[in-house]
Amino acid sequence: MRDGHHCVAYDVNADAVKALTAEGAVGTSSLAEFVGALEKPRNIWIMVPAGIVDSTLSNWCRCSTPMTW
Repeated sequence: MRDGHHCVAYDVNADAVKALTAEGAVGTSSLAEFVGALEKPRNIWIMVPAGIVDSTLSNWCRCSTPMTW
């Protein structure tokens, strides 16, 4: 990715993931796969509509192991 960043992408829209993989990101097809592809230390950037923030974070917590932020 640009400026040497290692990026892992997940989106419910497979075409959005495909576009990011074309730019050098690692594409994933599920939230669990996304979490598993992250290297430590983890930095995440979540962009979701306001109406699904709580459910997205809840799903994230189910897929991830306890981590230090």
